[in-house]
Order: sequence, then structure tokens, then C-alpha cells
Amino acid sequence: MAPNAAAAKVVGQVATDMELEVSSGGKTSTVQLLSLREPGQALVVDFFAPWCKACPAAAKKLEELAESYNDRCKFVLVCVDGGADEARAFAEEHGIRRCVAASVVDEDAPQDYGVSGLPHHTVIGPDGKVFRNYEVDLPKDLESLFSTGEAEEQLVPKKSRVSDEFKRLEKEDPILKENPQRWVMFPLKYTEVWEMYKKHEASFWTAEEIDLAQDNKDWANLNEGEQHFVKHVLAFFAASDGIVLENLAAQFSSEVQIPEARAFYGFQMAMENIHSETYSLLIEQYIKDPKERDVLFDAIHTMPAVREKAQWAIQWMNRESSFAERIVAFAAVEGILFSGSFCAIFWLKKRGMMPGLTFSNELISRDEGLHADFACLIYQMLQHKLPEEIVHDIIRGAVEVERKFICDALSCDLVGMNKGVVPLHSSAKDTMRYVAVLAQMVWLSGAVRTNDSQKDLMQTESLYGDINEIKGLKDRSLGDARKQLTRPNDEAERALDQLEHLMKKVAYSRGDANLWKMPLAQAVQTRGNDGKTLLHEASEGAWQGDLLLKALVLLGLDVNSRDALGRTPLCHAAASCPTSSSVGLAIKALIALGADKHIACNGKIPGEAAQVAMNHFWRYSQMRERCREVVLFFKHGY
Repeated sequence: MAPNAAAAKVVGQVATDMELEVSSGGKTSTVQLLSLREPGQALVVDFFAPWCKACPAAAKKLEELAESYNDRCKFVLVCVDGGADEARAFAEEHGIRRCVAASVVDEDAPQDYGVSGLPHHTVIGPDGKVFRNYEVDLPKDLESLFSTGEAEEQLVPKKSRVSDEFKRLEKEDPILKENPQRWVMFPLKYTEVWEMYKKHEASFWTAEEIDLAQDNKDWANLNEGEQHFVKHVLAFFAASDGIVLENLAAQFSSEVQIPEARAFYGFQMAMENIHSETYSLLIEQYIKDPKERDVLFDAIHTMPAVREKAQWAIQWMNRESSFAERIVAFAAVEGILFSGSFCAIFWLKKRGMMPGLTFSNELISRDEGLHADFACLIYQMLQHKLPEEIVHDIIRGAVEVERKFICDALSCDLVGMNKGVVPLHSSAKDTMRYVAVLAQMVWLSGAVRTNDSQKDLMQTESLYGDINEIKGLKDRSLGDARKQLTRPNDEAERALDQLEHLMKKVAYSRGDANLWKMPLAQAVQTRGNDGKTLLHEASEGAWQGDLLLKALVLLGLDVNSRDALGRTPLCHAAASCPTSSSVGLAIKALIALGADKHIACNGKIPGEAAQVAMNHFWRYSQMRERCREVVLFFKHGY
């Protein structure tokens, strides 16, 4: 058989693995060729020999490609004549750093790929099959490989067992069936939707408002790991806004038939364009190398972590699945898939760095939160709600995709990030916990609301962490409770950490050193001179933690108990809206735990207390806006 024929024969076949030796740090280790790539990555193999005159140039070309395709492809130099030390020396001599340099253990192994002349290139696809062999045109063949794989992925639309049934039901839904009045805005029929539109209209901003003068200096002071995560974040955001924009233009804005919602979608599309422009400007500002900049702009094709998130969203951009499924999915896109990145950038603000990036992050995260809330509102208005397990699958899928992205983009724990409180978590693990909390908030904001909000919270926590075990520790002190956890339980341990933080604060303010020695059920029931329980303390001001409120209720506190002035925990939370950016999460959690928003405190129900606070701080836009969001939640549920 001719040499080229032998090489061509393996194309399309499952790649044959081979044993390699790698020399590093004076030690030689054995690895398998196919184990060198991450799941979803392609593999480019360059068979060479140190004496081959053409091999150095071929290896240097792979080194250049490795810089551009490092997230999508692994590049390996395999020495066929010499050992691991010779392979390492060859790489060092020719400045090869990004490619793995190794040698074959079995000198006959390269024959499996038809190697008869050097250099010889083999491209193995993410599916483990040989895509090109010997006659390889790089990088053209890599682009062909990746574009082929993406086209195949997009051919499979998302569809569940209930999709067809709900598509039939939706034909008669008031907000989806053809509306002859959709051309005219007034008279208004859906005031809640209109208020959301006006709220978005009032928050308009432009990319020109972002001052990037200081950012270049700060960018130079970030270490390699910190720059890595910022690049991933910006690359995803630059692409994702285009995905959301296309979905709105091609799907939702034409499917929803009420003019109030179409007004919102029109404004949302304008803002998504501004978001995309802003992220593109940030990439141009920070990344000076044109090649690297092109990789980031084309992240959907060049960065696996970004591609997976984008593909998750794209699979819901079709009408094979029902509108109800797709609106929940895009609530998850805006409420969950963006959350880890927003969280990580907030950490930079805590350090006083990158003011242009962090200010734009504040504006965009506010917008995306509003978009997620609007998706939840539209879902609430549908006549037919999805079965809970279908929504479980959608939310769980979004959380898993975000988990993978965080583990890649935050591959290093950034110094100091895990020392803050939500949303200033930051090691990959802590950021993922924050994502899980937001998944609960998407749930509680309406994506799967039932008449039993307490049941909703319990079910959601069964997906993302369960602290019910704390209920059995009522008779233990805090120290003993930690020892009595029956199994490793990160969430229960974290709830106890948050409880300890609160108890320290309360013990100091009350001068009560015995709080630590009491059984937990007794400790949480103690009241200060103002009649506040620990639940009142946890509900006001800066929210103490995402699991703390439930832990206090599990330990026996009445979620509607009153302090000496007759105020409930919910009233405390509502009244603190001017000073706490996270009070909205606390309010939603309290209501999910059974807090009654109709109980009056000093003659005012919680929503009215928030309205009073908003009126009082009308001169201060940030405080006013925080209170406005709380008022809207009590009034309309979003």
C-alpha cells in the first residue's frame, strides 16, 4: 500500500492511542496520547525527529497555532527517533512552550497513523476520530473541523416530552394568540408589563458614559490568572448578547402579542446592542495583540467554555419546544448564565481596580436582572405552567453549564475573593454557591411558582443543597452542632458559618457572652432590649447570608414574630431597602419561608414601608432605585 494510502485509510476511524514518555523537571513520566486533551478538545499531533531539517519550522507553526487555539485544541510533538530528553531538548532549542513534547515508547506505534516521512501531522477531532492525516492544511483544517462540529450541534433542537402538548395549549393563550389590537399601545391592558417597560426606559445609558482612562494601568497590574478570567468573561459576554438579541428579534418579540411586552422587548434589544458594543470596546481596550483579540471576538468558535454556554442558549432558539420552556430557559440565561461572571467582576470593584469595567458591570448586571425578572413575569402570565420536573431540568442544565464555565474561567482562586460575602464571593467554589442561590431566586421570582412557596424553596434546595439537617440540632450548642453533622454537607456547614457570624455580631452588641453556650433553639430565641430576635437582626441592613434565614426558621423562630415596636422581620427588610443592595433576595427568601406581606407594622404593611423609604430618599438615585425595586416586588411580585 502506498504511504499516502496508508495514512488516508485511518481518516474517519477512531484514533489509536499510544504510550508516550514526557521529560519534565529531571523526571520522566509515561502518558497516553489521547489523555493529553481535555473533553471536547481536538488534538493535533506532529510526528518529528531531531535530525529532520523541516521539523523545526513545522513545530514553530504549531506553537503559533497553540496560542490561538489553546482552549479548543491540544498540540503534541511526538519524537519518533529519540527519547523523552531529546524531545524536551528539541522543544527548548526552538522555543516551543505551549506544545507538549514527548517521545514514543513503542517505535512501531506511529505506523498506526501511516507515518513514513517527517514531519507528519494528524488531526483528531473532539469525537476521538481522525479528521485529517498526513495531508493536513493548518489552520484551515482546524476551522473546518470546528465549524463542522458546531453545525452538527445546532441541528439538534431542544425538545421535551411535553413540548408538543404545550405548543397546542399555547395557541389559545391570551398573550400568545393573534391579537388584532397589537398595533396600538393604548389603552393599556397589562399595567405590570407597562411598568417594567417604563422602568427599563428610565435606566437607559450608552457606551460613551464608560470612562476607561484608569483601566489600562490596572490591567497591567493584574496577574496572568486574573487576566485569564477577565478575558473569558468578556469573550462570553461579547458573544452572548448577540444570541439574546437574535432570540428576541426572531422569536419572542413576534410570538408575544401584547403591545406592552413588545415595547419592553424593543427596548431590551436596544440595550443588548449597547451591552455588546461595551464588551467589544473593553476587549479592544485591554487586548493589544490583534490575533488574541480576534480569538476573543470569535470565542464561540475558539474557546470551549464559552462555546458550551453559547450552545446551551442556542439550543432553545427554535420553536420545536414550547414558548413556556423557552421563556424559562432564557430567564435562566439572563439570571444564571451571566451570574458567575458578574460576581467575579464585582470582586475587582472591591479591590478598587478597573473602574470602567466594574461600572459597566453594574449597569449591565442591573439590566440583565431586569430582563430575567421580565421573563419570569411573562411566564407567570401564561395560562398553563410547565410540570415541575421540566423546569428542574432547565434550571439544573443552566447551573451545570455555569459551573463548568466558572471552573474554567476561575481556574485559579483569585487572592482575597473568597473572603467576602455575596455577591463578593470568588473562588470558583464560592462563586458557584452564589450561582446556586441565584438559581433559587429565578425559581422564586416566578419561573416555577406554585401556590405553596414554602414547597418551592424546599424543592429548589433539594437540587442545589439541603440544610434541613440543622433542624435536628436544636438542642446542641453551635460548637457541638458542627460535630454532629451526620455526613459531609457543605450547605449545612455554610449555614452554621453564617449563623456564627450573626451570633458574634449580636453577642457583641448585647454584651451576652453566654450565647455560644446555649442550645441553638434557645440562642436564636433570645431578644435584645429592642425585642429583636436573631431573625429580625438577619433581615435588616446587609443580608447576612443566603442560607441563614432558613436555618433560623428551622431552629424554631417564627418568621412573622414581632419586636418591641411591633415590626416583623419582613418589615425590617423592607425598611432597610435604601442601605442594602441585597435586601431583595432577603425579602424573597422570607416570603418563601412563610412571611406574610399583609401584616402591618406601625400601621404600614412592608410594601408601604418601602414606599415611605423611597419617598424619603428621592434625591439619591441609587437608594431610590433599590427601594423602587422592592416596592414593585410587593406590588406585582417581580
